[in-house]
Amino acid sequence: ATLVSRGIIVVVAAGNSGPEEDSIGCPGCAPDSLTVAAVDRHGEPAAFSSRGGAEFPLKPDVAAPGVDIYSGTARGSVIDIQEAPAGVGFAAISGTSMATPHVGGFCAMLKHKDPAITTARIKQTMAGRGHAKDFITGWGVPKWSYFA
Repeated sequence: ATLVSRGIIVVVAAGNSGPEEDSIGCPGCAPDSLTVAAVDRHGEPAAFSSRGGAEFPLKPDVAAPGVDIYSGTARGSVIDIQEAPAGVGFAAISGTSMATPHVGGFCAMLKHKDPAITTARIKQTMAGRGHAKDFITGWGVPKWSYFA
């Protein structure tokens, strides 16, 4: 709440404990955060993406691509050893932690365009797009045109 009161948009991963309902943990359950679920390249919910439900009916808030996202790997790290082809320094990784940077970057561009924009206003704009919020992908994938 302190970060949000200072105008900072807090973007967090929903988690990878899906597809069961009520599988979002903290910090994804924080009401003032913008919680991100993962979808595949076709916009379908990723099976692993944590979901809301009876306990957290208002989460996640949005979704972004999070399946087979290419990312750099740190030499010798667990991901480098388990996922990356030998010596290439990158791997296709899946998870809500791969979806969250898409939304974080999107919010950074929104904040650059309008320094006064808040998490609440982003949520209001997403809610006004006609896609009913659900406990799997929230309001769906944000589009730049929603905020133009």
